[in-house]
Amino acid sequence: MRKESLNSSHFSIISDKYFEMDYLEKNGCNDFSKEKFKLINKSSLSSRFIMMKETQNPEFMKNDKQTDNFKACIYMIIAITQFSFINLGGKIMLEFFPEIDNITTCFFRGLITMSFAIVYINIYKIQVMQELKKDSKKTILLLIRNFLAAFCNYSIFEAFKYMRISSAFTLYNTSPIFASIYSVIFLNSKFTQFDFFSLIVCFVSVCLISKPGFLNFIFHSDIYGEDSYIGVIIVLVSANLVAIMVILNKMIAQDFHFVQSTFFYGMFFIFDSTFLGVVKNLTDEGGFNIFQNMKNFGYLSFSIVILIGTITFFNINIYTYAVNIGDPVVVLPLTYIGIVLNMIFNSFVFGKKTDILDILGSSFIIGVNIKRILDQRKK
Repeated sequence: MRKESLNSSHFSIISDKYFEMDYLEKNGCNDFSKEKFKLINKSSLSSRFIMMKETQNPEFMKNDKQTDNFKACIYMIIAITQFSFINLGGKIMLEFFPEIDNITTCFFRGLITMSFAIVYINIYKIQVMQELKKDSKKTILLLIRNFLAAFCNYSIFEAFKYMRISSAFTLYNTSPIFASIYSVIFLNSKFTQFDFFSLIVCFVSVCLISKPGFLNFIFHSDIYGEDSYIGVIIVLVSANLVAIMVILNKMIAQDFHFVQSTFFYGMFFIFDSTFLGVVKNLTDEGGFNIFQNMKNFGYLSFSIVILIGTITFFNINIYTYAVNIGDPVVVLPLTYIGIVLNMIFNSFVFGKKTDILDILGSSFIIGVNIKRILDQRKK
């Protein structure tokens, strides 16, 4: 007789031990102490547990099904640091290599990411098609999730044409605010007082760093003119779609191996770039061709694009895993740490102005997120 867990399809080891001990005691084996029983039965219980786990989905043995917010926070910090360097590479391409169209850069970014994913899938023998066939509705959610991911990442590169990198990245990272609201609605997540407080602090910090036009009567900042409304609209739409993407990712977190998100992300990046290349070819008087534009690559520019694609592969895997094992309300505000990195890039790489409001806003962001991590460590 076995008792099945309500939260898992696996049989409970605790219930197995309970019924076996009960059987021994009823048959006059009281001299078996609990300690001796554990030692004798330890190897058989462990092997039986492993066997039951393997009959489910061996590729997901690495993915914790229980929420681990502290671990998720660490992975999210790594992911957002990588994403900051990806954005730095995109801005460098636009600033110093304008002859390479953004469409061409993003095409290679998707190609490299998808190529790495294919290699990973082959090495670890991941059953991609089997997982996709299991549930057509969840497969559709996976495709939508990665289409949004590719579109949002593509759009922030476009926004760099109209904004400072710190402003674009700051507004892009309003997505945790939207994601937290959607998490409460669709995932039944709960806000603590600190969650609510940290979102307010981060939003105020966003305003301090990006200095939006509707608050310019307060800031009177001479660097506001470097950011246009077109860029603001592009980034805010992307931030909202990122929030939707996070919710979809959480809904299918345990149904697919995380590398599948990376594969489809790269595929949709190639699709978006090809589609936009065709559109640009029809609207541009001189015509546009991705493969013709590749001829403008130099050694340095091509190396940067390769580096962007390589970092993207690791970034998507780590970001997806962090969201899978963590509560979005807890881990997503950590993305604001990237704002500080991008503010540094603004000053030391692109020679843009940084004022006391930038520093103050960044300090607030760092402060609330350090407390967030320490609070999760205590748990």
